[in-house]
Amino acid sequence: MINIAHFWNWNRVAAEKWEEPMVAFAACGHTQLAMTAQLSLQAAFSSDFWKSLKEKAKAAGVTFSGVHAPFGGKWDLLAGDPEFLPVSMHVHKTLLELLPNEFGIHTYTMHLMNDLFPGTTEQAVDQLGGVLEPLLEVAARHQVIIAIENGFQPIDSPDTLPHYLHRYASENLGCCLDLAHAHVIAHRRHEDLDRYIDLLLPSIVVCHLHDNDGKEDRHWVPGDGIIDWRHVMPRLTAAPRLQSLQNESHSDALSIEALCHRIDVTLRGM
Repeated sequence: MINIAHFWNWNRVAAEKWEEPMVAFAACGHTQLAMTAQLSLQAAFSSDFWKSLKEKAKAAGVTFSGVHAPFGGKWDLLAGDPEFLPVSMHVHKTLLELLPNEFGIHTYTMHLMNDLFPGTTEQAVDQLGGVLEPLLEVAARHQVIIAIENGFQPIDSPDTLPHYLHRYASENLGCCLDLAHAHVIAHRRHEDLDRYIDLLLPSIVVCHLHDNDGKEDRHWVPGDGIIDWRHVMPRLTAAPRLQSLQNESHSDALSIEALCHRIDVTLRGM
């Protein structure tokens, strides 16, 4: 059976009641959650917070499988804010040490840049080293794989990610294939999604799963869009380095029970 870790909108309930949705996921047989960027950022600054989160997860019978690092603005790898860089590096290094040791999380998904990079792909590849290499040193010590996620810019489209992976070749570096992002790019370019999967397959350690119409990044629940899940799931699960499949859909309209049922039917073939 394919295990799927769920991102979930923790703002739907008060923090003191977070154990309730965790129990609901576990009752459906979905015992893996993906730690959101919101949770990870809070964990980096508060030991009381992460200790409470860990206790709630243990009591509910769920575990966190993978994490999305803080992203956007000043947090991305190529954010380019020299004044904030010491802060962002401290937070990322803190999480690369904390999460594997306290939560057993060994993949760390990061964005290259949220805003449009002003230079070429070659310049982006060159500039990344100053930030990525110190993080890889910490990741190696704590057995974490930093997974660079594909987006919509020229510097992070699915066919440019291998440039970074080859330049900074490391067993602690891989990619997070956001399948829905790649699906939109494929439609815009009138290309085949399979080509992107095949191109990144050797490097995929994390895969973000959500659906769309091929036009925009909708973050729909799988089955609500046009991605052929029966075709792509066997291909994704064949990735030799794959560690975590993560449901990243925006599912506030569904109960946890309804969401898990949809995932079971659409992604797990049950």
